[in-house]
Amino acid sequence: MTEQLRALKSQVEEATPLSKEQRALLKARTRRQPPHIVEASINVIGTSATIADAVGQPLDQVRRLQVEAIGWDAAADELRTFLKALESASVVRRERLAFIGAQAYSFGAQLVKDPANADLLPQVEEIKR
Repeated sequence: MTEQLRALKSQVEEATPLSKEQRALLKARTRRQPPHIVEASINVIGTSATIADAVGQPLDQVRRLQVEAIGWDAAADELRTFLKALESASVVRRERLAFIGAQAYSFGAQLVKDPANADLLPQVEEIKR
């Protein structure tokens, strides 16, 4: 599964992680511009060729970037949901392993009481330590 995730990551452009500081800085900048203000500001580009030239981005490119941003947000939400599911699956498996281990120890501790099972004694003693 890990190899599949790495292969998927290699197919995604701009998937270089930001540092904690970089992410905080960009999020702070984004918070200063609420989505409705960004949308209204983008609309200004479409009303004036002078503004489009000044910004250096034609409206169609800006709209494409906007659609991509929405798609990236949706993908990030899906990945967060997937990560929670993976973490849950891992916890369930680890709990199952712990339960099986406890059972094995319990059975072993009982069996070593019989001299016929003396070969189990070193392992049971190791677990006790």
